[in-house]
Amino acid sequence: MEMATFSKLLSVAAAFAASFVASVQPFYPEKWVAVPGLAGTYSPMRVVGEAGTPNETFVITKNPWVDPPSYELTVTMNGKAGEFEAAPFQLESVGVGVYFLDLKPKLEVAGNTLFRAHSLQVHSVVKVKVLKDGLSLAFLDKSALKKRRAAGKLSSLVDSDPYGGLLLTAPTVELQGFLKTAVADGLFIEHILYRR
Repeated sequence: MEMATFSKLLSVAAAFAASFVASVQPFYPEKWVAVPGLAGTYSPMRVVGEAGTPNETFVITKNPWVDPPSYELTVTMNGKAGEFEAAPFQLESVGVGVYFLDLKPKLEVAGNTLFRAHSLQVHSVVKVKVLKDGLSLAFLDKSALKKRRAAGKLSSLVDSDPYGGLLLTAPTVELQGFLKTAVADGLFIEHILYRR
């Protein structure tokens, strides 16, 4: 799966694609956590009279046979699905009931080591809070991060050509500190999905 396709699949009304920020390293620590109530089928709220809203479904499944459980996210937009490994984790001092999902596209290219060697598997992160009737999902605000980078405040970011995204190159420990700062500084854009 190409990075452009990956960024398009992470979209609620194209807002996720506009805020796509990737990382070479995973965001999660060595231990995942279980997220009560996370598994389910979700869709964005439809606004009456809104034009051009794509048909989107987010399905989160849990593998209960491992401890803590692993999750998979399948995002379907206009009939086209993309599958992701979703590693849930928490960070201290971020808030009660606030989780993060480290997303990585599932690429299955059995036996083709040449193709796999040319496929950069990047991670992205989404802040998640389970609500009574759905989920609050928040992706990093790419435009705010670009402004900070231009001001010399984010040395661990580099431009990701040719797709116009941002690529984080810091190690996992630094990424976790970065996420705490991003939460405190309001650098996430929130979207609400509703359980179907």
